[in-house]
Amino acid sequence: MNRINTLISDQKAANSAIATVLMFAGVMSIISIMLVSIVPVINELQGAIESSDAVSQFEDLSEYESQLAQRGLPGSSSEMQIEPVLGKLEWDLKDTGIWFSSSWKENSELRLRNAGNFDNQFDIRYPSGELSSYCMDDLHLQFESKWRYEIPPILGNLIISAKSQITSSITSSSMTLIQGEHELTYTIDSNSILEINLPIENSIEKTTIISDVELRIMLILGDGGVTFVKPNNPNHNDLGTIWRIPLPAGNNVINLISDDENLINLITDEEEITEKVNKIGDGSIWAKSFEFNEPKLITLESSKNSKLILQTNVNSNHGTTNWQSNNGLMLGTEFIIPPLSGSLIISNNKEDSTQINIQGAGFSVPGNGMYKLEWPIPGTNGVTKVSSQSDISIKWTQDNIENNGFLSSGISYVVPKDTGQLSGQKFSTTWTGDYTTTDEAHIYITLAGSKASFNFSGVFNASGNLESTSGNSYYLNPGNDGRLNANVTSGQAIKIMQIIGNSGITEIMDKGFQRCLPLKMIASGWINIDLPWYDVSELTLAGIRDAWTKGDHHSGIRIQLIGVSDTTEYSALADAWVVQVPALKYVFKSSIRNLEVVEKGGFVTTNHPEGNPSLSYSALAAKGNDNLLGVHIPVMMPTTSSITSGSSNVNVQLKVIQTTFCTNENTKEVRMGWNGKYGNSITNWLSEDIEYSDDWISYPNQFDLLSDYTGWVDRNNGEAVYHSPNKNIDFTLTFTAISFDAKEEGG
Repeated sequence: MNRINTLISDQKAANSAIATVLMFAGVMSIISIMLVSIVPVINELQGAIESSDAVSQFEDLSEYESQLAQRGLPGSSSEMQIEPVLGKLEWDLKDTGIWFSSSWKENSELRLRNAGNFDNQFDIRYPSGELSSYCMDDLHLQFESKWRYEIPPILGNLIISAKSQITSSITSSSMTLIQGEHELTYTIDSNSILEINLPIENSIEKTTIISDVELRIMLILGDGGVTFVKPNNPNHNDLGTIWRIPLPAGNNVINLISDDENLINLITDEEEITEKVNKIGDGSIWAKSFEFNEPKLITLESSKNSKLILQTNVNSNHGTTNWQSNNGLMLGTEFIIPPLSGSLIISNNKEDSTQINIQGAGFSVPGNGMYKLEWPIPGTNGVTKVSSQSDISIKWTQDNIENNGFLSSGISYVVPKDTGQLSGQKFSTTWTGDYTTTDEAHIYITLAGSKASFNFSGVFNASGNLESTSGNSYYLNPGNDGRLNANVTSGQAIKIMQIIGNSGITEIMDKGFQRCLPLKMIASGWINIDLPWYDVSELTLAGIRDAWTKGDHHSGIRIQLIGVSDTTEYSALADAWVVQVPALKYVFKSSIRNLEVVEKGGFVTTNHPEGNPSLSYSALAAKGNDNLLGVHIPVMMPTTSSITSGSSNVNVQLKVIQTTFCTNENTKEVRMGWNGKYGNSITNWLSEDIEYSDDWISYPNQFDLLSDYTGWVDRNNGEAVYHSPNKNIDFTLTFTAISFDAKEEGG
């Protein structure tokens, strides 16, 4: 039987199968096309959710941060949780700078560019006059930035207290004293005094003190002497209204000097008294004697800006101090000096002689010479104004005027002739007196910058190199009588302390204080200036922390611009304050990459959705009240143990480290600047109300006609100027360092 296999062929079924396949392929193509167009929409929706969620959380963070900055004391804290969606948190150290400037002269302005970016230079612009020099002070805003003090290798006594009365566990008042190979650690309570005899061992070496907080350190040599004490709240002329002073045991006299009548409030652990002093002559002086068996803290408050001079063991006739001009500088043409018995030593570093006028009496000081004058001179009345035709420097001394030469016992400084302050690059003084023959005249050369090479000529020839990384210094005995000259040949600035005799007293200042450089020019454009610190812009956050600890880079600076005004080449023209404010970012993506929400200094910004910078939120006020402008900027920094990047949910603790007071003065102009791509967004928002000004619409950019608006005015490139119609501005500025400690949830 034959079996036949027939091939069954169904044309319709085959066509149906082919049609099904083709239809499926078409559907898939349509779906693919739809996905191509829908996925970006989905991504945008996802990005919108992430952006909205991050902005909401960063708004809360900004509120906590700003409230701590405005109301919190050191140690105050807040806690919150941050929950990333699909993006991640990270810290950004690029373009961290924020700056404010205050001008003290009419029709003047100080502008900065690229300041606060961890490098060692930036640009300034002051088209309003002739410049002479500039000085910088380290604000020590961050906890890692230590206060460093250096004491010469002498036999003496240190009286130390915390400068601020507000301390806490987070701002621990601990200090380390280093002398040679010896290292001692101390803890200072806010109301206690530490007394240390030098040297701590048998060998005499220089002493370095490193502290977590700012200290008031009085160096006393032998029987003591006389010194000015810096106020706790100095203004741009270095006058103040509050002092907190550790007085040594024995008989001390406090002299408070002002250009007008004054009301003084004295607080000790035993009493609180209030006294009034009237103006006599060209000012007023309030004097108070204290007899203590042991060192004690006193607090003084005055109603008028004043300067304070301390005399210890007043019957010893020892002590010399540099006397500031009315501009708060060491060179000037006007001084007010009370009738304290002693002598004036007047120095003229100009080539030509200059005439001195003292209430009608005239004296001539030769060019490149000095003049010694018994003080007070007969016929003067009360506090006396001393004026000169050209810039001079003055020292007041209790030393016997019958001593030969111009060296007088005590601790003072050789004033440089190129900056107007205590540090500089060119020095010259007459080095003559009885103390040179007994080998009791010494100089102590320290660095006021990152490095400097110098040489001496005249009474002796010497050269040296100073480097902040090595921390070296020079203690020298120039020897013979003659002219003492010193010049910095490369690098930055130096300070020259002179220690004459075996008695004296001085306040030791932090090594980051008053780093000054000459700047002789008139320029309407931008000027590039050097910072007397190292460039750390290429370092990681850990490297920057290490630079702060070692003093290789500042943690916020105050800049003092000095220049020509009226009869003097050395007048305070303007101040500026620069801080580095790292940004906390939430980085995510939508249909485009590199989107972010940023929290910095109390402002929340973002480049979502199209990559264009915009402001989302601010916890800070956009303007002041009429001519009153108060700015409180929080500066947040992660702790060393904090998570600095990642996508995990984190529990965050914010804690106030310290608040740095910068200024509280009446000023002619206030400007501010924010580095980075979000600067314009911030200044635009701060000045948005100007759109409703009829004067601005009618007369754009004409500030003298802008009478119906008070507040910030955007000047482009992240810069704004504060406008107060026909009035000066009472400007207050503080920065509050806040630690950011993030721990992974459940960790």
